[in-house]
Amino acid sequence: MNAQSAAKVGTMGGPHALDKIFCPRNIAVLGVTKTPGTVPYDCFYNILYSGYQGTLYPIAPGKKSICSVPAYQYVTDVEDEIDLGIIILPANVCDRALEMCGKKGIKSVIMISAGFRELGTEEGAKREARIKDIIKEYGINMIGPNCFGTINADPAVGMNASFSKKMPYHGQIGFMSQSGGMCAAALDYAMEHQIGFTKFVSFGNKAGVSDVDLLNYLHADDQTHVIMMYLEELGVNARKLIEAASKITRGNNPKPIVAIKSGRTARGAVAASSHTGSRASDDAIVDSVFREGGIIRCGSFQELFDHAMMLAYQPLPKGNRLAIVTNTGGPGVLCTDAAVTSGKLEIAKFEPATTAALRESVPATASVKNPVDVLGDGRSERYGKCLELSLADKNVDQAIVILTPHSMTDVENIAQACTDVQRKIGKPVAVSFMGGLDVAVGVKRLLANHTPHFLMPEYAAQAMANIQRILEWRAQKPQTDKPVSADKAGAEAAVKGKSGALTAADTQALLKAYGITMNGAANGNHEVLMVGRQDATFGPVLGFAASKEMADAFSDVAYSVAPFGLQCAERMVSTVKGAKVLEGKADLVAVQKSLVAVGQMLADMPQVAEVEIKGASASKGWSVTEARIVVK
Repeated sequence: MNAQSAAKVGTMGGPHALDKIFCPRNIAVLGVTKTPGTVPYDCFYNILYSGYQGTLYPIAPGKKSICSVPAYQYVTDVEDEIDLGIIILPANVCDRALEMCGKKGIKSVIMISAGFRELGTEEGAKREARIKDIIKEYGINMIGPNCFGTINADPAVGMNASFSKKMPYHGQIGFMSQSGGMCAAALDYAMEHQIGFTKFVSFGNKAGVSDVDLLNYLHADDQTHVIMMYLEELGVNARKLIEAASKITRGNNPKPIVAIKSGRTARGAVAASSHTGSRASDDAIVDSVFREGGIIRCGSFQELFDHAMMLAYQPLPKGNRLAIVTNTGGPGVLCTDAAVTSGKLEIAKFEPATTAALRESVPATASVKNPVDVLGDGRSERYGKCLELSLADKNVDQAIVILTPHSMTDVENIAQACTDVQRKIGKPVAVSFMGGLDVAVGVKRLLANHTPHFLMPEYAAQAMANIQRILEWRAQKPQTDKPVSADKAGAEAAVKGKSGALTAADTQALLKAYGITMNGAANGNHEVLMVGRQDATFGPVLGFAASKEMADAFSDVAYSVAPFGLQCAERMVSTVKGAKVLEGKADLVAVQKSLVAVGQMLADMPQVAEVEIKGASASKGWSVTEARIVVK
């Protein structure tokens, strides 16, 4: 969707298929009760009193009114056309309510009710299958079931169609989550930190509208600048999700995506499965595939919001050079270490004129090297001047401001100075006021000004380092490689009628069909490893390691969804920590070409279940020394 059509998305009565979910002109709530504290009543109440600009119809058999609004026996009794139906009923009658919505001509539904696939029972699975049949029959776009609901914080819509009492501020962040509990926590956190949202949605079991659909909608929404995601499983749409993300994060109208994918451990994956009926996927593969989709994967709730705030409210830097302004040495050193060890940031070297101006602005005992130390008695004037001089330097692309509280520190004024200077110079600034009660008033001022605040300066450095990854990703050209030329007939002959591990002869024949020869003996000094399989989540996946020992002992493997091109193969090789061992000593171009060929083989031949190839490479060329291929 181009930028011109994006401007039309997110308005009442808009043309996009999901506009009636997020921007409905009228809503019918099916299953409303008169009992406060129940989900049906609270959801209706929240819509009614959230500032909703449309018309609301309670569907409550046997009731005359709900909250003084006239009620209807059935949704089909409503004379007016209805954009959105919200179903909050026991699971065993949701199919009937959904069918009535279909007969009424309602094309958009949010099903908040639980009791479906997430139960892990045959009955729950059957109920969800029935729901899918109905939405297909009537052409309904449905969020859920088993979801928290949907919020549009735009005052022009003002819809809180969820069971949270909190209507968030209107901002620039689109939030989508599989977990309703995470939605409740996110709203509470956002309210405290004055963070605003555009669209806010819990998609639950994804029986209808998928996470891919929602990603594309938020990409098209001109109010949304950053997309946040909480995922517990990737499911059958995993490949489509990554393909969509790679287009959203670069190309036309690029938008950053920051995400948490839970279930990193085996026990966590089991917990996710029992929560939303999820399927587990290898976490190392998720890491690599997210990276290939341009998604910044966060390890915590705090980190997710830190990154989103930085991306939503600060401009992107022109480069990776960082200035640090602090009032004490220790935290400045910690921040410097974090920036340098990230491998993405460089501590800026000031111009002589900047150093001279800084020297005139601070006491003689203060440091004017980078980090700039304004000393413990530094007040807002000194902080503001030093930050402005540092940011204005042509060798500086961004800055981190650090403060520890002292008796003479005017915390709130320093916070305002940080915002004022950032807006004046126009380069990104992150702030870390370290402490608690003594810095609270300053943190509050920063948040009110949408100036990103980080609990620790190292966290700010990590966010800035990840933003460099976004810039690097956007600078890369999309893959344009042609498919590998292969002897398909020879490949099919090698696996036809086989199961289990292939013989040496069949293995050699299959690899030869894709231009890879086996020597059976080392022809080089450095071992490399390729491991691939048909993954339950992503389909054909291939990984690279600098050696089997690096893979086994340190899990140092970079993966990609196959097929892929040389550009992706180059990233795989350079991503592993063991790449430093190979630099200048192994023919990496030859290895990368073979990675592309093996990836193509996995994509072409779904009957190839597993692949493990060991090879040896010298400064020129490489050869396969061992190979194990399992077919099914």
